Amino acid sequence: MDELFAALLASIFEILGEVLLQVVLEFLASLLVRAVGKVFSTRHYQDRFFTSFLFAVFGASAGLVSARIFPHPIVHPTRFHGISLLISPIITGNVMFGIGRLELRFGRKPTQIETFWIGFIFAFAMALVRFVLVN
Repeated sequence: MDELFAALLASIFEILGEVLLQVVLEFLASLLVRAVGKVFSTRHYQDRFFTSFLFAVFGASAGLVSARIFPHPIVHPTRFHGISLLISPIITGNVMFGIGRLELRFGRKPTQIETFWIGFIFAFAMALVRFVLVN
């Protein structure tokens, strides 16, 4: 019973470590998008496929950079290895959605990465690259 509890606790820490890294990098990406907002105000801003592809590439790039900076797993892999590949992008997408809602509350227009789906796509691409390269 203690072994199962320890494995479950380690899985939670693995997911939280991945989520923290993804949220920080997505927040930086959000700041970057705001800084160059005029570039994204073109007609491509409305094309969901192009935007999804673009943020998947950005997420994969962030995964490559983070794998260079942190060449080992952030948290020691557990028995449920790979579960963070799905759960952490879902949590990260929800966090980015929450940030977008805060932006609306303060009267600012949220960027596309501050939506659930684009946040999820960015985080999933990043997690997939990290999973392949680091684990």
